[in-house]
Amino acid sequence: MLKLEVQLVVDGRKLYPLALIDSGADQTMVNIEYAQKMGIDLTKAPKRPMNGIEGTGAKETFVAPFPLKFADWNEELTVPACFVDSPTVNILIGEEGFFDVFRIKFEKDHDSFEITKRN
Repeated sequence: MLKLEVQLVVDGRKLYPLALIDSGADQTMVNIEYAQKMGIDLTKAPKRPMNGIEGTGAKETFVAPFPLKFADWNEELTVPACFVDSPTVNILIGEEGFFDVFRIKFEKDHDSFEITKRN
């Protein structure tokens, strides 16, 4: 997994949390506190049980759009995310909506990481 600083706008303030990019995750997972702070209404969001969170059985998540802006460059993107109430989840960027738009290049032996927009 790779870390990337993202920019979130919360009550007019900018926050810069680290997000993990995980090519093994199908969905983007976001702590539910970000939805509350960003004013994302989850009351009518579809619910989806997700496995693998906190090492327990399925945990309820709420599916809603999540706006991402990358702190180091001007790319903005909205991805479908599963918001979850869990102390083990901050922001984990999965494949859907992200890997479709960007090409991710990671070369561990060269200590290299690159994200470029697909044409």
